[in-house]
Amino acid sequence: MIKRIGDWRLEEELNRGDDPVVVLFVATGVEPCVKSRLDFRNLAQDYFLTRFFEVDLLENPSLVRRHRIRKVPTLAVFQGGVEQIRQTGPWMRTALQRVLGPGPSSEADAQTELDGNGDG
Repeated sequence: MIKRIGDWRLEEELNRGDDPVVVLFVATGVEPCVKSRLDFRNLAQDYFLTRFFEVDLLENPSLVRRHRIRKVPTLAVFQGGVEQIRQTGPWMRTALQRVLGPGPSSEADAQTELDGNGDG
């Protein structure tokens, strides 16, 4: 599930725990952002155990400076409040998989992993 988030909440979420946080920085009305939002939603379904956030920079201009966003869309993965990867423009699933792993293929697979009954 993707949550739209604003300025004050983003910093709070980035520093909450050591689990990865994936953030898509977009701007409403910018054509490349439209497709990236759709891809991002699909990705969030595959990584449903990870927190995903979307930030509209037109609604949150202070985040442009704070996170040094030069182009949109920008995908960033944070862990423990520290940025691990950043991909500007059309981003690649493989870059995200390097940080998050392949992700469970279904909720049943995720529950098996959580229960400790997986093969790996």
